[in-house]
Amino acid sequence: MNDLAENLTTPDNSRNCEEPPKLPLAFTVITGLQPARLTKIIGLNAKGGMRKETSAMLSRGQAQRVVVADLNGLKSHLDTLTSAQAVTWGVTKDDAVAVCTQGDTEAQQAGGIARTRENFKFRAAPGVMMLDHDGLPDGELSPLQFRDRLIAAAPALADAPMLWRPSASAGCVSPDGSILSGLTRHRLYIPVVDATLIPEAGKALEALLWATPGAGWCDIGVAGQRLPRCLVDVSVWQPERLDFAGPSVLVDGVTRAGVDGVIYGDATAQFNLQVLIDSATPSIKKQAQAGLKAARAAVAENATPPGATGWQTKPPPWRSAVASSWHRPPTCWSALRCIRC
Repeated sequence: MNDLAENLTTPDNSRNCEEPPKLPLAFTVITGLQPARLTKIIGLNAKGGMRKETSAMLSRGQAQRVVVADLNGLKSHLDTLTSAQAVTWGVTKDDAVAVCTQGDTEAQQAGGIARTRENFKFRAAPGVMMLDHDGLPDGELSPLQFRDRLIAAAPALADAPMLWRPSASAGCVSPDGSILSGLTRHRLYIPVVDATLIPEAGKALEALLWATPGAGWCDIGVAGQRLPRCLVDVSVWQPERLDFAGPSVLVDGVTRAGVDGVIYGDATAQFNLQVLIDSATPSIKKQAQAGLKAARAAVAENATPPGATGWQTKPPPWRSAVASSWHRPPTCWSALRCIRC
């Protein structure tokens, strides 16, 4: 027994008892050239409130693949971004490549690529799943409240390591110390084992949220359409989509407070998204359909009547294709293939 134990601890055999090293997390940093600023300008309006000025759409830039070991490395790298930079959580074939619009044939002939699904991919390798919370219709959530609500709807995420960062326009303070925007708009970044599972995991999370009372609702759009909304933005899990993680440009004496990132769980771990996918059972999906139906009914009297002019809404991807007789207006009008989104 002692000889066997001693033999198992020899240098030749000790490696068999160790976990294999984790592969790094990969993502892409886009640096804008035209325009040279991608994030918002935040200042004061004439009444002393917050003024936000968005950037022009990205027409030319440079994509650079970045790899980090874990959430500590991700936090550090995101903290170094400039206002000229944004992130995609998908990667390109080449480590570095010029990025342009789809119609820019000159740049493409010179080797540039458009920011499309064809050119940006989630790899079958570690990556990052981003969750974006843009507020509630009837209240606000602190970072911890948001995470708690998320885990209540999707208990599988209790074991997921996460990096919290505020949205770029959250936590703004005026020169006199008054709060212009609270810490109520959030990002959570989850390191995952297999990034190709991100879109499917997003569908599962959407179903789990709709199956949870209070985690899904319908807004009324400008044309009177009913717009399904969730605790997180369900349109972000696209490999080519920009995450404006760089800092906003602050003017007029505006500052930001309490915006340092926070890591929850083991910063070196990677989450298996299959666990989240499997948790969206047929029973959960049935409850989600009922939740969506109830949310739509709750705002029916304020919505555009059937057959009236205006956008109609598309069923979430977990709904039966048989019921797919309506079309959802994409966030930021992405049907126009706007390179900003």
